[in-house]
Amino acid sequence: MDAPRASNSPGSGGPLGTGDDGDDLLLRRFARGEADAMDRLVSRHGPSVYAFVRRFLGAAPNADDVYQDVWLKVIRYASRFEGRSRFTTWLFQVTRNVCMDHLRARKRRRDPVSLENDAQGKEATGVDGSVPLRERLADDRPATHDLAAEQEERNAVLVALASLPDEQREVFLLREKTELTFEEISTIVGISANTAKSRMRYALENLRRSLKAHLAAGSGGKVAHGM
Repeated sequence: MDAPRASNSPGSGGPLGTGDDGDDLLLRRFARGEADAMDRLVSRHGPSVYAFVRRFLGAAPNADDVYQDVWLKVIRYASRFEGRSRFTTWLFQVTRNVCMDHLRARKRRRDPVSLENDAQGKEATGVDGSVPLRERLADDRPATHDLAAEQEERNAVLVALASLPDEQREVFLLREKTELTFEEISTIVGISANTAKSRMRYALENLRRSLKAHLAAGSGGKVAHGM
């Protein structure tokens, strides 16, 4: 149950909710004692879960431990899954709850959460092998570019993410790192679908505003008008 690495190719682990067996069936098989079924679920959804944990917790030194805790909770409560929602909705509800527990513990220790220090060359591609966030927010650039400027741009994206209100950041990451619908995100977070959409819209506006301010300060590059 090791954490997925950034070197995974795009689409590794298969898209959410697909595969030879459905997620619900795999979870039922695991609950009946078939350990390999959980291995397949981890392989299928691990990259997306890991990406969410790392982006939501940022530079937390024990992000890998939090990722492991998510799957331990899934294992512990596998028999309680009733299939009233998609497995991925339930999985990311567990993931969010574990992350929120960790954040509350950090706040009790007065240990501020930051995504800024996560940009040490580890995010050149998405943790799950997908298109990096910075490329979703920026226009196409020349094939040749200065590596220092690119590192600075990654830092700017992570700082912009860190500056988002928690409620906007979690909706953005649930949408960006998964194939969850706004209705499913609303179930996970406990808000209406319209509120989820509104938070996503504000998150995108705030990210673009932060990046435009960064570019205006002289970093270079262009910010896209759409995702």
